[in-house]
Amino acid sequence: MSGIDAVPGDDRGRPGWLGALRAQLPGATATIPEIRPAVLGEPVERAHGLQKLFDRPLLLAAIFCAAYLAVDAGTALFAVAPTQWTPWNPQAALALTLVAVAGLRSIPVVIVAVLLAELLVRGSPAGISSLFSALLTASAYSAAGYAVQRFTRWTRAEVTMRDLSALVLIAFATSLAVALLLGITHALAGTVSLRLLHVVSLQV
Repeated sequence: MSGIDAVPGDDRGRPGWLGALRAQLPGATATIPEIRPAVLGEPVERAHGLQKLFDRPLLLAAIFCAAYLAVDAGTALFAVAPTQWTPWNPQAALALTLVAVAGLRSIPVVIVAVLLAELLVRGSPAGISSLFSALLTASAYSAAGYAVQRFTRWTRAEVTMRDLSALVLIAFATSLAVALLLGITHALAGTVSLRLLHVVSLQV
């Protein structure tokens, strides 16, 4: 094994390239991080600036809510009356990503953002039922984010085709669940006729 291939402190006592570099650069030991193989599947360390953001949850919550509302307002330009459904919803990916990266503690932030979007952007077309469906929608997004964190390695060092397939499956299942939820909510609230529900759905 060459000096490049050896790792620090291997079982043959060879210092490896990192040890040799430290020996040549006195005082640099504390500034040279240990390099860990990605195949171990360990969580990827966040960039310094991003880590500082995660250490300030209130700031993170404010930035997320602002971004969610901005994206939701952009999609609302193509909303279909009277349900205010939209043909694309990239804000769902924001919610999923936040929960997948920040963990379960970010779920309340997702719920607040979805409720604010329902009130400020869509105007709660089905009244209280719209707010209830928004709460369930936020729960679905949060569950999807947790599933990505728990069952895939998208937030870790190595991603495989299995992880990609799992992400697609989770996204599809979440979209289907939210679509059914919104359809039932508006049908029960009388916002759209049940017999015309499929026509409105085809528009989005």
